[in-house]
Amino acid sequence: QAAVRADHWKLILLGKDERYLFDLDSPEGETKNRIAEYPDIAAELDKKLMAWNATLPPPGLPRDIVAQDQVFYDDHVNKTGVTATKRPRKGSGGKTVETANDWVARNADAEVKDGALHVAQSGKQSPFIAFTGLSIPGPAVATAGVRAEKGGKLGIAWRLDGQKDFTPAQTAYQDFAGSSEFQDVTVKIPAEGSIIHLRLLLPDGTTDLRRLELKAAKGKQAKQWTFASEKIIK
Repeated sequence: QAAVRADHWKLILLGKDERYLFDLDSPEGETKNRIAEYPDIAAELDKKLMAWNATLPPPGLPRDIVAQDQVFYDDHVNKTGVTATKRPRKGSGGKTVETANDWVARNADAEVKDGALHVAQSGKQSPFIAFTGLSIPGPAVATAGVRAEKGGKLGIAWRLDGQKDFTPAQTAYQDFAGSSEFQDVTVKIPAEGSIIHLRLLLPDGTTDLRRLELKAAKGKQAKQWTFASEKIIK
């Protein structure tokens, strides 16, 4: 992604096609996309961005959306609702799936059936589901009710308050055996700070999720989800 600012106007480019224009002086700030209202301003800022891009060795924009860009989409666009429509992103498996609990599936096709979220890998990248808007003090413990006949590793990646991105060091895994029955898998999260964004990293192949609990290791603060309903955004 890239951004350009002139006075109180800010244009963000996400991949080749997604553009968001914000009026930083307005009460809505960066929660309302103004690009339809002020196309001339957006075009002028876009022109400046492309002029700067032409000076890069080699030019760096435009480009396809990659996994790193999903951080902006998940946390900023999806959270504030500045897009009128959501479209599949390259590398996301062709569908964006939101459960009724606001989880989003990536690199997978997902649907709720038989009381569980059925997540099937749809490409070469490993599937995961993500949730943002948390406030759980670390360290914490995650317990998931999963079913996967092949088994593998169940992982948790987390981002802390004040961090702009996920880091490889903030990932924890737990091995579990394959089974045709649901089993509880617990992953300890040695986070140092407030957890605001979570990814549940699934093994390659197909995994069913029945529930997930995230609980602070100290105290009673916890969050629980069940996966019993959904909507698929195409």
